[in-house]
Amino acid sequence: MQFDIDHIIILHDDLSAAADAARRLGFITTPTGHHSREMGTVNTTLMFADKKTYVELLAIDQPTDRNAPMRAALAERGPHVFGIAFKGNAQEAHAHFKAHAIDGGAPFDFQRPVDVDGTATMARFTVAPIKSGALPGLYAFVCDQLTPQNVWIDSVLGHPNGARALRKLVGTAHNVPAVLPRWTAFAGDAVDGRAGGMRVTTSTCAIEVTEGGDLPFALSTVELAADLDAARACLEAANVPIVANNGSIEVPDTIGFGAKLRFVAA
Repeated sequence: MQFDIDHIIILHDDLSAAADAARRLGFITTPTGHHSREMGTVNTTLMFADKKTYVELLAIDQPTDRNAPMRAALAERGPHVFGIAFKGNAQEAHAHFKAHAIDGGAPFDFQRPVDVDGTATMARFTVAPIKSGALPGLYAFVCDQLTPQNVWIDSVLGHPNGARALRKLVGTAHNVPAVLPRWTAFAGDAVDGRAGGMRVTTSTCAIEVTEGGDLPFALSTVELAADLDAARACLEAANVPIVANNGSIEVPDTIGFGAKLRFVAA
């Protein structure tokens, strides 16, 4: 099956501070969303004009059994790129995962309140979980967007920094040959093993990983398609350190966003 990236999850211990960092970087943040009591989490999102991708900033609201792995990950690593949600039909994805012995249980529905142009409504999703550890070092699932019109809302798509879409996720794996078969079981031909690394190609956002680091798998850089002139002007006005490098603008994680950013021409 083909699994395209829907959104990434950056896990934080303080959602307010994370949202402040995002706004300083030139993003529009959505109002705080509260998940179910069982999940015990809250979020804000950075939605992109491609209407295909976004970044979710996620934090713990109340400790629950469901969010225990998130709390453990925060204790070990602090704010970081914690997970990836892939697009797809949840029931078909579940069947695929069962066939490869990587399913994490039956698909389940959840929803969160949203405001669409002053009208209170719900964003609804069906999630197909992937077995914990199936993709080492990464929380992953398939997110079946049931109400995309309540997620990609026009009023929050025009970021002052010019960001328009997720383009690439870059990171390291301590032992690429060990994680490569796991990724192949998940994404098949989309995975390309190469000397010293691997690449996962999707229609929305690629993943590039090189051998290195101490963790099984860690994503450290989020690359965004953007208007580079807008990005530079916005970041310089906010006194955010940047590095201009061969047609891109890189932002080290110095203000608590939870990941490095790289802006490239849209």
